[in-house]
Amino acid sequence: MATHPNTLAVDRIVQVRRDLDRVEADLDRVQGSAPNLVEQRELKATADRYAPIYRDLELPQPQPQPGETPIEYRIRNARGLRRWSSWKDGTSRTFAALAEAGGLDAAEREITETARKRADNPHLGKVGAPAELRKVDRYDEFGRHTETVFHGNPLSWMQNFTSPIVSCLKAVGDGRGNWLPRGGR
Repeated sequence: MATHPNTLAVDRIVQVRRDLDRVEADLDRVQGSAPNLVEQRELKATADRYAPIYRDLELPQPQPQPGETPIEYRIRNARGLRRWSSWKDGTSRTFAALAEAGGLDAAEREITETARKRADNPHLGKVGAPAELRKVDRYDEFGRHTETVFHGNPLSWMQNFTSPIVSCLKAVGDGRGNWLPRGGR
Protein backbone atom coordinates (compact mmCIF):
# COMPACT_ATOMS: atom_id res chain seq x y z
CA MET A 1 0.00 0.00 0.00
CA ALA A 2 1.39 3.36 -1.02
CA THR A 3 1.36 6.26 1.39
CA HIS A 4 -0.33 9.40 0.40
CA PRO A 5 2.01 12.37 -0.40
CA ASN A 6 0.21 14.54 2.17
CA THR A 7 1.01 12.01 4.91
CA LEU A 8 4.70 12.18 4.03
CA ALA A 9 4.62 15.97 4.17
CA VAL A 10 2.87 15.95 7.56
CA ASP A 11 5.42 13.44 8.90
CA ARG A 12 8.25 15.64 7.64
CA ILE A 13 6.71 18.75 9.24
CA VAL A 14 6.40 16.92 12.57
CA GLN A 15 10.04 15.82 12.35
CA VAL A 16 11.20 19.38 11.58
CA ARG A 17 9.15 20.67 14.52
CA ARG A 18 10.81 18.13 16.86
CA ASP A 19 14.25 19.17 15.61
CA LEU A 20 13.39 22.84 16.12
CA ASP A 21 12.19 22.19 19.69
CA ARG A 22 15.43 20.30 20.43
CA VAL A 23 17.55 23.17 19.05
CA GLU A 24 15.58 25.73 21.08
CA ALA A 25 16.05 23.66 24.25
CA ASP A 26 19.79 23.45 23.56
CA LEU A 27 19.91 27.19 22.95
CA ASP A 28 18.13 27.91 26.25
CA ARG A 29 20.55 25.59 28.04
CA VAL A 30 23.60 27.32 26.50
CA GLN A 31 22.42 30.96 26.47
CA GLY A 32 19.87 30.88 29.24
CA SER A 33 16.25 31.75 28.81
CA ALA A 34 14.99 35.29 28.54
CA PRO A 35 13.88 36.82 31.85
CA ASN A 36 10.16 37.06 32.46
CA LEU A 37 8.46 40.38 33.20
CA VAL A 38 8.97 40.18 36.98
CA GLU A 39 12.68 39.37 36.54
CA GLN A 40 13.07 42.21 34.05
CA ARG A 41 11.60 44.63 36.60
CA GLU A 42 13.91 43.33 39.33
CA LEU A 43 16.94 43.68 37.03
CA LYS A 44 15.91 47.25 36.18
CA ALA A 45 15.36 48.13 39.86
CA THR A 46 18.82 46.77 40.73
CA ALA A 47 20.42 48.72 37.90
CA ASP A 48 18.62 51.91 38.96
CA ARG A 49 19.65 51.45 42.61
CA TYR A 50 23.35 51.04 41.79
CA ALA A 51 23.60 53.51 38.86
CA PRO A 52 24.18 56.72 40.90
CA ILE A 53 26.99 55.16 42.92
CA TYR A 54 28.76 53.74 39.89
CA ARG A 55 28.29 57.06 38.05
CA ASP A 56 29.67 59.16 40.93
CA LEU A 57 32.68 56.86 41.27
CA GLU A 58 33.21 56.99 37.49
CA LEU A 59 33.12 53.20 37.29
CA PRO A 60 31.38 51.20 34.56
CA GLN A 61 28.23 49.57 35.88
CA PRO A 62 27.81 45.87 35.02
CA GLN A 63 24.97 45.15 32.64
CA PRO A 64 22.69 42.10 33.00
CA GLN A 65 24.05 39.06 31.16
CA PRO A 66 21.88 36.66 29.16
CA GLY A 67 20.37 34.05 31.47
CA GLU A 68 21.40 35.92 34.61
CA THR A 69 18.92 35.90 37.49
CA PRO A 70 18.12 39.06 39.46
CA ILE A 71 20.01 37.67 42.49
CA GLU A 72 23.12 37.00 40.38
CA TYR A 73 22.91 40.53 38.97
CA ARG A 74 22.62 42.01 42.48
CA ILE A 75 25.68 40.01 43.52
CA ARG A 76 27.69 41.22 40.52
CA ASN A 77 26.78 44.86 41.22
CA ALA A 78 27.69 44.51 44.90
CA ARG A 79 30.98 42.76 44.09
CA GLY A 80 31.95 45.70 41.87
CA LEU A 81 31.76 48.07 44.86
CA ARG A 82 33.00 45.78 47.63
CA ARG A 83 36.60 47.08 47.66
CA TRP A 84 35.73 49.80 50.21
CA SER A 85 33.79 47.59 52.61
CA SER A 86 34.55 44.73 54.97
CA TRP A 87 33.35 42.41 52.17
CA LYS A 88 36.35 43.23 49.95
CA ASP A 89 37.55 39.60 50.06
CA GLY A 90 34.11 38.13 49.39
CA THR A 91 33.89 35.71 46.47
CA SER A 92 30.92 34.82 44.31
CA ARG A 93 30.39 31.72 46.45
CA THR A 94 30.31 33.82 49.61
CA PHE A 95 27.63 36.08 48.16
CA ALA A 96 25.68 33.14 46.73
CA ALA A 97 25.68 31.48 50.18
CA LEU A 98 24.51 34.77 51.70
CA ALA A 99 21.70 34.98 49.16
CA GLU A 100 20.55 31.45 50.04
CA ALA A 101 20.68 32.24 53.77
CA GLY A 102 18.84 35.55 53.34
CA GLY A 103 21.80 37.71 54.37
CA LEU A 104 22.45 39.32 51.02
CA ASP A 105 20.38 42.40 51.88
CA ALA A 106 22.57 43.26 54.89
CA ALA A 107 25.82 42.73 52.98
CA GLU A 108 24.50 44.72 50.03
CA ARG A 109 23.42 47.55 52.34
CA GLU A 110 26.86 47.77 53.96
CA ILE A 111 28.63 47.66 50.60
CA THR A 112 26.46 50.40 49.08
CA GLU A 113 26.75 52.60 52.20
CA THR A 114 30.55 52.44 52.21
CA ALA A 115 30.70 53.00 48.45
CA ARG A 116 28.34 55.99 48.80
CA LYS A 117 30.60 57.43 51.54
CA ARG A 118 33.57 57.00 49.19
CA ALA A 119 31.66 58.69 46.36
CA ASP A 120 30.52 61.59 48.58
CA ASN A 121 33.99 62.30 50.02
CA PRO A 122 35.07 65.58 48.37
CA HIS A 123 38.75 64.98 49.16
CA LEU A 124 39.10 61.74 47.17
CA GLY A 125 39.76 61.89 43.44
CA LYS A 126 39.28 59.24 40.77
CA VAL A 127 39.28 55.62 41.82
CA GLY A 128 42.04 54.53 39.45
CA ALA A 129 43.99 57.80 39.55
CA PRO A 130 43.56 59.45 42.98
CA ALA A 131 45.68 62.47 41.98
CA GLU A 132 43.08 63.48 39.35
CA LEU A 133 39.81 65.30 39.97
CA ARG A 134 36.61 63.30 39.75
CA LYS A 135 33.54 64.82 38.09
CA VAL A 136 30.31 64.31 40.06
CA ASP A 137 27.01 65.28 38.46
CA ARG A 138 24.05 65.94 40.73
CA TYR A 139 20.43 65.31 39.72
CA ASP A 140 17.12 66.28 41.30
CA GLU A 141 14.34 63.81 42.14
CA PHE A 142 13.03 64.03 38.56
CA GLY A 143 16.36 63.05 37.01
CA ARG A 144 17.21 66.55 35.79
CA HIS A 145 20.85 67.62 35.97
CA THR A 146 21.27 70.33 38.60
CA GLU A 147 25.01 70.82 39.11
CA THR A 148 28.48 69.46 38.47
CA VAL A 149 31.10 69.38 41.20
CA PHE A 150 34.64 68.07 41.19
CA HIS A 151 36.02 65.96 44.02
CA GLY A 152 39.69 65.54 44.82
CA ASN A 153 42.73 67.72 45.37
CA PRO A 154 42.43 71.04 43.49
CA LEU A 155 46.23 71.21 43.28
CA SER A 156 46.07 68.33 40.82
CA TRP A 157 45.45 70.85 38.05
CA MET A 158 46.42 74.18 39.71
CA GLN A 159 50.02 73.16 40.38
CA ASN A 160 50.79 73.73 36.69
CA PHE A 161 50.07 77.43 37.19
CA THR A 162 51.97 78.03 40.43
CA SER A 163 55.55 79.22 40.70
CA PRO A 164 58.16 77.25 42.61
CA ILE A 165 58.14 77.84 46.34
CA VAL A 166 60.97 80.00 47.64
CA SER A 167 61.68 79.77 51.32
CA CYS A 168 63.77 81.93 53.57
CA LEU A 169 64.88 80.40 56.83
CA LYS A 170 66.86 83.34 58.14
CA ALA A 171 67.53 86.91 57.07
CA VAL A 172 70.67 88.70 58.13
CA GLY A 173 71.07 92.44 58.04
CA ASP A 174 74.32 93.90 56.66
CA GLY A 175 74.15 97.01 58.86
CA ARG A 176 73.14 99.33 56.00
CA GLY A 177 69.44 98.37 55.97
CA ASN A 178 69.85 95.54 53.48
CA TRP A 179 68.57 92.12 54.40
CA LEU A 180 70.20 89.02 52.93
CA PRO A 181 68.53 85.62 53.02
CA ARG A 182 70.51 82.79 54.58
CA GLY A 183 69.72 79.10 54.43
CA GLY A 184 66.99 79.35 51.80
CA ARG A 185 66.74 79.35 48.06
